[in-house]
Parts: sequence; C-alpha cells; structure tokens
Amino acid sequence: MNAKRLIHVGLFLICAAIGGGYAQTSVCASHSGSLYCLPTRVVGNPSGSSSNPFTPWSPVYSAVGSQLTLLPLPSPASGISLVFDTSLGVVTRKTQSLGPLFAERAETVGRHKLFLEFDYQRFEFSSIDNTNLKHIPIVFEACDQPLTQNGTFCPGNLTIAATDNRLDLKINQVTASATFGLTKNFDISILVPIINTTEGYGLNSVNTIQGNSGVFKPGSVSSGASGIGDLSFRGKGTLYQTEHFGIAAGTDVRFPTGDELNFLGSGAWGVRPFLVASYQWRISPHANVAYQWNGNSVLGNPNAGSSGQRGEQLPASLQYSLGVDLAASKKVTIAADFLSFRLFNALRLSQVNPIGYPSVFPTRNDFTTSDGTIGVKVNPVANLILNANVDFKLDHNGLRHKPAPLVGVSYTF
Repeated sequence: MNAKRLIHVGLFLICAAIGGGYAQTSVCASHSGSLYCLPTRVVGNPSGSSSNPFTPWSPVYSAVGSQLTLLPLPSPASGISLVFDTSLGVVTRKTQSLGPLFAERAETVGRHKLFLEFDYQRFEFSSIDNTNLKHIPIVFEACDQPLTQNGTFCPGNLTIAATDNRLDLKINQVTASATFGLTKNFDISILVPIINTTEGYGLNSVNTIQGNSGVFKPGSVSSGASGIGDLSFRGKGTLYQTEHFGIAAGTDVRFPTGDELNFLGSGAWGVRPFLVASYQWRISPHANVAYQWNGNSVLGNPNAGSSGQRGEQLPASLQYSLGVDLAASKKVTIAADFLSFRLFNALRLSQVNPIGYPSVFPTRNDFTTSDGTIGVKVNPVANLILNANVDFKLDHNGLRHKPAPLVGVSYTF
C-alpha cells in the first residue's frame, strides 16, 4: 500500500470512529451563518459536497457547545427571606445572612413575596481538556473529485494538511430571575438568560502534507450572536424546618429556547431535581445535591457537521455544592461556594497522531470538573441587595474559563 493510501486510511479510520459513517447533509450547509460554522468562512465547507463529507472542527465545537450548559448560574431565590411575625404584627427578616449566590438554601422567599434579581456575568474561555483554544491541532483533508468505495477513498487529487487553529470565545450574560412565594413553604421561579456570544476563528498555520498547498490558507474571521438563552422554571418547597436548620427539595425544568448553533443555548430539554440542607445563623453552611438529565441536541453529536442535524443526548451529570455564608453584619454577607459536576459519558477531546501529526479526536467518558466562587452581598437600604462575585475553575477538565466576574442587584417586595 503506498504512502498516499496509508495517509487516507488513517484519516478515514478517525472519521469513521467519530461519526460511524458519512452522510451528505451538513449542518453548515443550512446554517452557514451560525457561529458553529464560522470556520467555513476561512477554509470553505469541506462537508458541503460528496467530495469530502467530513467537517474537521465539528468535534471541537460540539464538545465546547455541550459543556457550555455547565456554566454556573445565580440562584433565583437567594436573598432576603421574609416572614410575618404574628406576635409583633409586622413582616420581618427570617434569615441573618443575605444568602449564597450560586448555591441554594432551604428557606423560601415567603408567602406572597416577590423576589427579583438581575445579574451580569462575563466568561472568557481558554482551554478544553488541556487543549489550548489558541492552538488547536486539526488535520484537514480535501478531494477534488467525489469519493468512491462507499465514500471512503479519493479517486482524484487528495490534499491533506496539518493545521494549527485558534478559537476565541467570550460570553456576556445577563440573567433575570423572579421568584414568588405561593405559600410560606413553597415558591416558584423563572430564570431568563440574555446572552451575547462573540467568536473569533483563525487558521494560524498550514503544513501541507500532500496535494495542493493552495487549498488551505491561513486566515481569520470573527462574528457574534445575541438572544434569549434557555428558559428555566423551578418549584421549591421546604420539607423540614426548625429555628435554624432546614431541608428543602425542588426541580428545575429547562426549555431549549436558545439557539444552540450560536452557542446561546443547549438545544435540549433538561430536568434537574435537587435537595438542599442549610443552617441559618451568622455563619450559615449549606449543602446541595442535584441530578441533571438532558435530552438530545445537535451539540451532543461530534459528527454533526457531516451527518446533518441528528442529535445525540447531552451528558447527564451529578452536581453537588458546599458553601458557607458569613454575616459580617446585618448589612454585609460574605459568601463562598464549591461547585462540582460529575458528567457521565461526556464528549471530550484528546490528541492523536494518525499520520505523524497531532489532531484532536473526540472520546466519551466520565469526568469531574469543579468551580470555586467567592463574593460579597450588601444590603444598603430596605430589601435591596447588591452583589459582586468571581467564579474560577479549580481544574483543567472539560471547558475551562478565566476567572469570571459577576455583579448583580436584587429586591424582595
């Protein structure tokens, strides 16, 4: 077997392992303007015809997009909890601290009370599974004639290039949430994220291994998208309550209202039952555990660019958090949380050398990733709360971002 055939066989084995077969319909053929398909503006659309139905960047973009669903969101009901004091005949605060920011506490907002919150977060991503997003190795191939033998071999001139690629991804997110107390022990919430995603793609360098050196050329492009993300609805009820200790349970339901191909949403339904235990005093510890189930999304398919919009299930995850709120005074609370996510059968990236040159390759396995958060909440007047926080990654598993700031304001009516 000659060198040309060996190279192409190596690439085909990778493609077959990723997608389990080729199809002629590409996501990027019908969504060329999306952020998912931004590289086509630099390198064309290799999957747009039968000459090469494999989109090399699909595993990278699917892995990134599917893990964006793990970004921590502010709790829609952690602020001032109110209760009617029958002995005094007035409404009073039933908590000493102003509560956590990302985690939950057992207390509800209070009967017929309304809690509104607006938060701004900014995320800038740096790596995924120890692959630097500024230097992503991908082997590209292109054939100038339709493939033969069930779409596996190029009968004409085959161009193969080892490339170094760059992905600049930033997300600005405003989250609006409202919580209403139906009873003193049960409240309902809605969470609405409004997202702006900016992406830059660059083909940093090209090393043509075989064929026409003019097929792939260095270049860069950038674009952005804005819109409503995935809406979430919640119900939470207190199961057990003493003067200082409480246990609560609830469920979040996520609706796929965000555009997943523009990294504004997950593209899948989600259900997340959770359990909360918390102790309320000047020093208030809390613990949460939850299980996230997700439906099918095109982002769950590492071969989405070459097999149409056939979705695969986003990974389920076991989530837990531990944290503490310190009431430095009645007006100031310092909050810190440890957030951990155990993902099952999740899409990840590793690097292989199929032809002596590195290229990213999708795998599936279980892994754990964790975040730490620390911040302050201030109650300057009445039931108004101002908060500031920073979220930072504690490991290099999955999609990693730089320290992400958050500022917000909330009010309980």
